[in-house]
Amino acid sequence: VDYRWAGIVWVQGQADRDEGNPVWKTFGENTARVWNGLINEIGASVPIIDTGGGFNNQLTSGKKYATQLVEGCMAHNVQPGAGAVDDTISTCIPSATDTCFGAEGLFVNFDILNFYGYDPLFPEEYKPEDATNKVFRWYKDLEGGNNHSEDEGMILKGRMLANAFVKEFLSDEYDLPSEYGDVDIAIKFPHLKCEGNTFATANNMCWHDYRDAEISGSGCPYQPQDDDAICVDDDDALVKAAVSSGYNNISSCGDVSASCGNNNKTGRFVRATCCQTCSESEVRRRRKHVRGGRTLQLIL
Repeated sequence: VDYRWAGIVWVQGQADRDEGNPVWKTFGENTARVWNGLINEIGASVPIIDTGGGFNNQLTSGKKYATQLVEGCMAHNVQPGAGAVDDTISTCIPSATDTCFGAEGLFVNFDILNFYGYDPLFPEEYKPEDATNKVFRWYKDLEGGNNHSEDEGMILKGRMLANAFVKEFLSDEYDLPSEYGDVDIAIKFPHLKCEGNTFATANNMCWHDYRDAEISGSGCPYQPQDDDAICVDDDDALVKAAVSSGYNNISSCGDVSASCGNNNKTGRFVRATCCQTCSESEVRRRRKHVRGGRTLQLIL
C-alpha cells in the first residue's frame, strides 16, 4: 500500500515527570531526541503535534523546550486550559493515576466541565454550586485510579490535535470551520502561560514556565546566546554556493527560506548561512506552507 508521512501525533509525558534535574530540561532534550530519531527514520522533517503535559509545569516547560530543539522546527505543543497547579504550595499534581481532588494548590477550570459536562464518577462534594447536569465520559475509571481518556474524552482530544495540525501547519490552505473551533477544548479554553515568574491562582489558571528567560524568549532553532555571535544572513556565501552548483536564480537567503527546515546537509548549510531568515519568524512562516515552498536542492 502506497503511503506517505504527513505528520506525527505525540501524546506522552506523565511517565517522565520525575526524571532529571531539572525535569523540564531533561524531558525536553529526551523528547526532541526521540522526535529527531523519528524524523531521521522517515527521511523528512514532517510536522509534529504534541500534547500530554497536563497540569505538570515541569513537563509543559519541557514540551515547549522540545519544540525549540527538534530538527526542522516543525513541532507544536497544544494543551487545553483544564486547570493549573501552584508548585510553591501544591501537595499533589494530577496524573493518569491520581486526580488529586481537594489538594492544596490545585485549581480546576470548572468552566470546561460546565461546558462539556462532568464525568459520571466526578465526586459531588467537589462540584461548584452552579455545576451543570450534563454528563461527559472523560475518564476510564475515575474512582479506580485510571484517569486515561474514555471515549468522549479521547474524541475531544483527537479533534483538538487535528485542529491544531490544520491551524499550525495548513492555515494557508485551509480555514478551520468555526463550528470546529467553537467546540475545540484548546481553542475555547486555551492553556495560558503565567506572566513573569508567577504561579497560578484560582483566578488566574496558567502554567509556570521553568525555562531560563533566555531559552523561553528564544524561538526555534534555539541556540545559546553568545555575546560575540550575531545572527545575520550571509547572502554572498549562499549565492556563491548556489552558483557553484548550477543555480543562478538565487540572490538572497529569502529565496531559500523553504530549506530552513530540511533535515539534511542542505538544511544545515542554509540554517548556518541564513541565520536571520531561518529565525523564529521565518521558520513559522514556512510551517504554514508544509506542502509548498521553494526548496534549494543542492549538494553542498
